[in-house]
Amino acid sequence: LVVIPTSAGIVAAEQPARVTAGARQPLVTIYGTGFPPDEQLIIEVVGPNEVIIAMAFFPSGQPSRTGPNGAFKTSVRTAFNVTLDPGLYSLQVTTMSGVGATVPIVIS
Repeated sequence: LVVIPTSAGIVAAEQPARVTAGARQPLVTIYGTGFPPDEQLIIEVVGPNEVIIAMAFFPSGQPSRTGPNGAFKTSVRTAFNVTLDPGLYSLQVTTMSGVGATVPIVIS
């Protein structure tokens, strides 16, 4: 998995991700490969206190499935009207068959 902060639909390389309170952030673009083909994706962020935060696909037209070769590129942000506090998080991607990967993200 590769996770890149995104701003206003533009993929940016700014690290760590910077967020605006109340803006359902961060918005990130995720690239993944090595997953089963044509499977639904479940993307979540796990906080330092082990709380799991669901991520929604943004915009809604973004792919929510792996492609025929098991790769994908999609953009997500928090599914609810929350902004993640600064800290170290894990972003996890899981397919419906249970295949998954995790990558650390830092928010400042």
